[in-house]
Amino acid sequence: KQWYQRRVAITAGIDRDLKRLNPEVSEGRWSGCMGVVCLFQDISPSALFAQPEADAILKFSENTDSINSVMHVVNFGSLQGHICSSGESHGITRLHTTQDRFEKRRVQDRGGVVTSGGLVNSVTTVTRAAGFHGDSKLRNAISRNPFFQTVGLSDDEEFLILGLIILLEHGDALGS
Repeated sequence: KQWYQRRVAITAGIDRDLKRLNPEVSEGRWSGCMGVVCLFQDISPSALFAQPEADAILKFSENTDSINSVMHVVNFGSLQGHICSSGESHGITRLHTTQDRFEKRRVQDRGGVVTSGGLVNSVTTVTRAAGFHGDSKLRNAISRNPFFQTVGLSDDEEFLILGLIILLEHGDALGS
Protein backbone atom coordinates (compact mmCIF):
# COMPACT_ATOMS: atom_id res chain seq x y z
CA LYS A 1 0.00 0.00 0.00
CA GLN A 2 2.88 2.36 0.81
CA TRP A 3 4.42 1.90 -2.65
CA TYR A 4 1.02 2.36 -4.30
CA GLN A 5 0.66 5.73 -2.56
CA ARG A 6 4.14 6.74 -3.74
CA ARG A 7 3.23 5.68 -7.30
CA VAL A 8 0.13 7.86 -7.22
CA ALA A 9 2.17 10.78 -5.82
CA ILE A 10 4.83 10.44 -8.54
CA THR A 11 2.20 10.38 -11.28
CA ALA A 12 0.28 13.33 -9.83
CA GLY A 13 3.52 15.31 -9.49
CA ILE A 14 4.53 14.74 -13.12
CA ASP A 15 1.05 15.66 -14.31
CA ARG A 16 0.95 18.80 -12.12
CA ASP A 17 4.37 19.95 -13.37
CA LEU A 18 3.38 19.42 -17.00
CA LYS A 19 0.28 21.57 -16.50
CA ARG A 20 2.44 24.44 -15.19
CA LEU A 21 4.63 24.56 -18.31
CA ASN A 22 3.61 27.70 -20.18
CA PRO A 23 3.36 28.73 -22.87
CA GLU A 24 2.80 25.49 -24.75
CA VAL A 25 2.54 26.02 -28.50
CA SER A 26 1.53 22.82 -30.23
CA GLU A 27 -1.54 23.77 -32.26
CA GLY A 28 -3.99 23.40 -29.38
CA ARG A 29 -2.65 20.11 -28.06
CA TRP A 30 -0.39 20.16 -25.05
CA SER A 31 2.43 17.70 -24.83
CA GLY A 32 2.23 14.40 -23.08
CA CYS A 33 4.88 12.65 -21.03
CA MET A 34 5.93 9.03 -20.61
CA GLY A 35 8.00 7.83 -17.71
CA VAL A 36 9.82 4.99 -16.05
CA VAL A 37 11.12 5.22 -12.48
CA CYS A 38 13.06 2.62 -10.46
CA LEU A 39 13.36 2.82 -6.67
CA PHE A 40 15.77 0.44 -4.94
CA GLN A 41 15.27 -0.88 -1.41
CA ASP A 42 17.58 -3.03 0.70
CA ILE A 43 15.53 -5.68 2.48
CA SER A 44 16.17 -9.11 3.92
CA PRO A 45 14.43 -12.10 2.30
CA SER A 46 12.58 -12.92 5.54
CA ALA A 47 11.21 -9.38 5.82
CA LEU A 48 10.42 -9.22 2.11
CA PHE A 49 8.43 -12.45 1.95
CA ALA A 50 6.57 -11.71 5.19
CA GLN A 51 4.75 -8.87 3.39
CA PRO A 52 1.19 -9.51 2.12
CA GLU A 53 2.20 -8.59 -1.47
CA ALA A 54 5.10 -11.08 -1.51
CA ASP A 55 3.44 -13.43 -4.00
CA ALA A 56 3.38 -10.61 -6.60
CA ILE A 57 7.15 -10.04 -6.46
CA LEU A 58 8.88 -10.84 -9.75
CA LYS A 59 11.97 -12.95 -9.15
CA PHE A 60 14.42 -14.51 -11.55
CA SER A 61 16.11 -16.83 -9.08
CA GLU A 62 14.39 -19.93 -7.67
CA ASN A 63 16.43 -19.45 -4.50
CA THR A 64 14.54 -16.72 -2.66
CA ASP A 65 17.24 -16.62 0.03
CA SER A 66 19.59 -15.09 -2.56
CA ILE A 67 17.39 -11.98 -2.89
CA ASN A 68 19.09 -9.13 -1.05
CA SER A 69 17.13 -6.11 -2.28
CA VAL A 70 14.14 -5.12 -4.37
CA MET A 71 13.51 -2.67 -7.16
CA HIS A 72 10.11 -0.99 -7.44
CA VAL A 73 9.40 -0.07 -11.07
CA VAL A 74 6.71 2.33 -12.27
CA ASN A 75 6.12 3.03 -15.97
CA PHE A 76 3.66 4.43 -18.45
CA GLY A 77 3.86 4.97 -22.20
CA SER A 78 6.35 3.29 -24.50
CA LEU A 79 9.34 3.47 -22.17
CA GLN A 80 10.58 0.01 -21.31
CA GLY A 81 12.84 -1.61 -18.78
CA HIS A 82 14.80 -4.85 -19.08
CA ILE A 83 17.07 -6.50 -16.57
CA CYS A 84 19.80 -8.96 -17.40
CA SER A 85 19.88 -11.89 -14.99
CA SER A 86 22.30 -14.80 -15.44
CA GLY A 87 22.87 -13.74 -19.05
CA GLU A 88 19.16 -13.56 -20.01
CA SER A 89 17.05 -10.46 -20.65
CA HIS A 90 13.76 -10.08 -18.76
CA GLY A 91 11.15 -7.36 -19.27
CA ILE A 92 10.17 -5.58 -16.06
CA THR A 93 7.73 -3.02 -17.46
CA ARG A 94 4.57 -3.09 -19.54
CA LEU A 95 4.16 -1.42 -22.93
CA HIS A 96 1.16 0.96 -22.98
CA THR A 97 0.22 1.34 -26.63
CA THR A 98 -2.77 0.55 -28.81
CA GLN A 99 -1.02 -2.66 -29.94
CA ASP A 100 -2.15 -4.18 -26.63
CA ARG A 101 -5.80 -5.33 -26.97
CA PHE A 102 -6.61 -4.58 -23.33
CA GLU A 103 -5.17 -1.06 -23.60
CA LYS A 104 -6.97 -0.41 -26.89
CA ARG A 105 -10.31 -1.53 -25.41
CA ARG A 106 -9.77 0.61 -22.30
CA VAL A 107 -9.18 3.70 -24.49
CA GLN A 108 -12.34 2.96 -26.48
CA ASP A 109 -14.35 2.40 -23.29
CA ARG A 110 -13.26 5.89 -22.14
CA GLY A 111 -14.59 7.47 -25.35
CA GLY A 112 -11.33 7.52 -27.31
CA VAL A 113 -11.06 6.63 -30.98
CA VAL A 114 -8.25 4.36 -32.17
CA THR A 115 -7.42 4.88 -35.86
CA SER A 116 -6.44 2.08 -38.23
CA GLY A 117 -2.85 3.29 -37.78
CA GLY A 118 -3.12 2.76 -34.00
CA LEU A 119 -3.31 6.43 -32.98
CA VAL A 120 -5.50 7.49 -30.05
CA ASN A 121 -7.72 10.34 -31.31
CA SER A 122 -5.32 10.65 -34.28
CA VAL A 123 -2.54 11.96 -31.99
CA THR A 124 -0.48 9.31 -30.19
CA THR A 125 -0.01 5.54 -29.91
CA VAL A 126 0.46 5.60 -26.12
CA THR A 127 -2.50 4.69 -23.95
CA ARG A 128 -1.07 5.78 -20.59
CA ALA A 129 0.75 9.08 -20.10
CA ALA A 130 0.73 12.32 -18.14
CA GLY A 131 -0.13 15.69 -19.64
CA PHE A 132 -2.24 16.39 -22.73
CA HIS A 133 -3.99 19.17 -20.78
CA GLY A 134 -4.90 21.12 -23.93
CA ASP A 135 -7.03 18.31 -25.39
CA SER A 136 -9.72 17.18 -22.94
CA LYS A 137 -10.99 14.32 -25.15
CA LEU A 138 -7.49 12.89 -25.53
CA ARG A 139 -6.75 13.45 -21.85
CA ASN A 140 -9.91 11.53 -20.89
CA ALA A 141 -9.08 8.65 -23.26
CA ILE A 142 -5.52 8.19 -21.96
CA SER A 143 -5.00 6.82 -18.46
CA ARG A 144 -2.55 8.44 -16.08
CA ASN A 145 -2.28 5.26 -14.00
CA PRO A 146 1.11 3.60 -14.53
CA PHE A 147 2.08 -0.06 -14.30
CA PHE A 148 3.78 -1.01 -11.04
CA GLN A 149 6.10 -3.98 -10.51
CA THR A 150 8.35 -5.08 -7.65
CA VAL A 151 11.41 -7.09 -8.67
CA GLY A 152 13.50 -9.16 -6.27
CA LEU A 153 17.22 -8.64 -6.87
CA SER A 154 20.15 -10.94 -6.16
CA ASP A 155 23.79 -11.08 -7.20
CA ASP A 156 22.65 -12.77 -10.45
CA GLU A 157 21.31 -9.50 -11.88
CA GLU A 158 23.99 -7.94 -14.04
CA PHE A 159 22.56 -4.70 -15.47
CA LEU A 160 19.40 -2.72 -16.11
CA ILE A 161 18.37 -1.00 -19.35
CA LEU A 162 15.70 1.71 -19.50
CA GLY A 163 14.69 3.32 -22.78
CA LEU A 164 12.20 3.88 -25.55
CA ILE A 165 10.82 0.68 -27.03
CA ILE A 166 12.12 1.66 -30.47
CA LEU A 167 15.70 1.73 -29.15
CA LEU A 168 15.32 -1.62 -27.45
CA GLU A 169 13.69 -3.23 -30.50
CA HIS A 170 16.33 -2.03 -32.97
CA GLY A 171 19.43 -1.97 -30.80
CA ASP A 172 21.80 -4.74 -29.90
CA ALA A 173 21.53 -3.87 -26.21
CA LEU A 174 19.47 -6.94 -25.35
CA GLY A 175 21.41 -9.36 -27.48
CA SER A 176 18.41 -10.26 -29.62
